[in-house]
Amino acid sequence: MQVVVGEDDNRGFSSMVQCSHLQIRLTDRGRLNSFPFRSRRDNDRMPQSSHIIYKKEIQFITEAGMITMKYDFHLNMDVRRSQTVILKMVKPQSTVLELGCYSGIMTNYMKNQLGCKVYVCEIDSQALQFARQFAQDSWEGDIETLEWTQKFKDVKFDCAIFADVLEHLKDPAKVLKAAGNLLKDDGSILISVPNVAHNSVIYGLLHNQFQYAEYGLLDQTHLRFYTYFSLKKMCAEAGFTPVTEDAINEYFRPPFADQLPESYLNQDFGNIFQFIFELKKTEYVAEHKLPTTNKISNNAG
Repeated sequence: MQVVVGEDDNRGFSSMVQCSHLQIRLTDRGRLNSFPFRSRRDNDRMPQSSHIIYKKEIQFITEAGMITMKYDFHLNMDVRRSQTVILKMVKPQSTVLELGCYSGIMTNYMKNQLGCKVYVCEIDSQALQFARQFAQDSWEGDIETLEWTQKFKDVKFDCAIFADVLEHLKDPAKVLKAAGNLLKDDGSILISVPNVAHNSVIYGLLHNQFQYAEYGLLDQTHLRFYTYFSLKKMCAEAGFTPVTEDAINEYFRPPFADQLPESYLNQDFGNIFQFIFELKKTEYVAEHKLPTTNKISNNAG
């Protein structure tokens, strides 16, 4: 079979690469940077470490029909984004619980680059088809049912990962607490969560706008919104304390910035797009007197 990749970049570029199991069509918002399959042009193997595509949407064409993958992305470990920051926190050879793995891009990296044993949970059955090949074991369903805790009750994890997941849940604290019950005593939970106090959102509110979108800070599937302090409060309610605080910055300078008060332009966390925390159980932090390492900078970059 073949992979069909179309790129809308004003050149009408279209390319074909080989794939042994399925066809893939990249929608016009995507760009093919590299791919771990054989290229018809040179028939050479692409580097496995640079797998997958940075997208908005990918369509997989299988014998069962068309599958649309909304949240896939190109994993470039040299680019600072929430997924790469989290992956750099994962220790090699560790046992990992990944909740909301989608099609398994992070799962793939942890298995093949870090030598981890990864157990995954995912609500999207079509995406899970791809993630399973990289997983030690998998569970399909809504993680808020907590049924996965029974599936994996005999496994003790070094870490659990919620990469851009908690904001989609009705009760994130409940799910965090359940994941904590499966951790080793010194285990960690790694989370990334968007910052609703980003300057772009505040600017919209100043103009009576709060527009949901298909992607981004105001993704239409987000059920929970957090600032720095409300996120820490939610984690505390679940029994966790951050031992590492990091962030992804995205500088936003609004139109007519010179007419806005300095307090708006320089507000704390105004240029933070996402918060990234490493959490440990509060009692463990207290017992071992662990400090919090704060890597957050409000500068652009």
